[in-house]
Amino acid sequence: MKTNKFFLVSVLVIVTALFRLIPFVDNFNPFASIALFGSAMYSKKIWKYAIPLLAIYVSDFLINNLVLNSFFNAQSGLIFFSDYMVTVYLSYAMIVLFGSHWFKKINAGRILGGALVSTVIFFLITNFGAWIGPNSIYPQNFAGLMESYILAIPFSTMTLVSNLIFSFILFYSYAWITNRSLALQEVKA
Repeated sequence: MKTNKFFLVSVLVIVTALFRLIPFVDNFNPFASIALFGSAMYSKKIWKYAIPLLAIYVSDFLINNLVLNSFFNAQSGLIFFSDYMVTVYLSYAMIVLFGSHWFKKINAGRILGGALVSTVIFFLITNFGAWIGPNSIYPQNFAGLMESYILAIPFSTMTLVSNLIFSFILFYSYAWITNRSLALQEVKA
């Protein structure tokens, strides 16, 4: 990847991650889109994972310590990591893995499909984590797992909306800045 492409993609990832600091409605965030975009645009596997996940982590660190610190009232000091983050980051890593194979070519249909699949990946992994986690409020049986998925459906609406919006913004911003048509872009794996 050329240095200027690497820089541009990284700036778009970082700026988009900062949108998390703006208070939106619950589950409206750019993280799955950042994971998708990074998976498609970085040519080296290490950067596909490292930069999006690091941008997401820094944003989470700021939110957890500046905004949601009352959520962690049992802990004192800075919050570097919490149990709930395990499945969240696992879901983003799985989105990068998916996107690395999905985006052989970039076009509107691929972006749409990527946003939809990312929403499903995030939904399945994080709600499984809410069910299996040490502080689960759900019974540890199949009915409890289904309850965790059913009760999460309303929250997934905003996740889907944000994935669609931020994915299209990221990919089309890159295309606009570089004066390229997304329909003609091929990703070098």
